[in-house]
Amino acid sequence: MVCPVCGTTEAQVWKEPGRNAIDCTECGHYTISGSVLAVRDANGYKFDVEQTRAWLDGRRKFQDPPLITTQSVCWAA
Repeated sequence: MVCPVCGTTEAQVWKEPGRNAIDCTECGHYTISGSVLAVRDANGYKFDVEQTRAWLDGRRKFQDPPLITTQSVCWAA
């Protein structure tokens, strides 16, 4: 599967209840809530890759793996 954040790199995905765990060589290991994926799919949104990667890197100090939620998601303009 392609990484949901960068959309260009093949990533390993583990489906979990209410979220997916992702391991991408470019974006790293993170989890993403099912509600974020549903909003993305319903609206055709794309992630702001640079901002999301920076956010993920910052969150790894506090939460490993970081979880992208509807409150923390960085959509592209």
